[in-house]
Amino acid sequence: MRFSGKWPLRALLGAALILAAASGLGFLKKGPGNSAAPPAAPEKQEEERAADLGLSRVEHSATRKGAKIWALKAESLVFSELAKEGQVKDIDIVFYAGQGREARVTARLATIDSEANDVTLSGGVVLKDGDLEITTEEARYLDAERSFVAPGPVRLSRDGLALSGDRLEYGLDKEEARLTGHVSARFSARGRSGQR
Repeated sequence: MRFSGKWPLRALLGAALILAAASGLGFLKKGPGNSAAPPAAPEKQEEERAADLGLSRVEHSATRKGAKIWALKAESLVFSELAKEGQVKDIDIVFYAGQGREARVTARLATIDSEANDVTLSGGVVLKDGDLEITTEEARYLDAERSFVAPGPVRLSRDGLALSGDRLEYGLDKEEARLTGHVSARFSARGRSGQR
């Protein structure tokens, strides 16, 4: 399913929920050859109430002032209108920066705040921006600042230089990184390609 960034994610998911509910009504009618499904277990009913909509193989893009700012692909999405957030599995996001530059982020799980467009990523988070690579287990994209914050152990590598630390802040538009807390560095004179 492909979504255009012209509509907010919340509106698109609400419309999909209405369509899903309308198409599902025929399955609930009793009649010849048609019987209502047995009631779900209490814990399953609680899960279903918490999630308003579930989708698989999702694509979505966000725009600002007519320009695409990011596009995501994910294996699945579960959206809660009450929480105003979506839980996403196996996410791949491309962030568009100035001069045609693209930064790609992958992770096993993500939570998207549909109001602020902030994204919390976890599980094998990898950010690639040109020849820069940042790896961590948890990071947060803050849309208002167009920046990433990794609050836990993080590794940054570029052109034969590898840095690690306890926390990282990376400005997507400024292309600046700030690594803090127990920082260590490793440098290879050969660089990434093995050339001197």
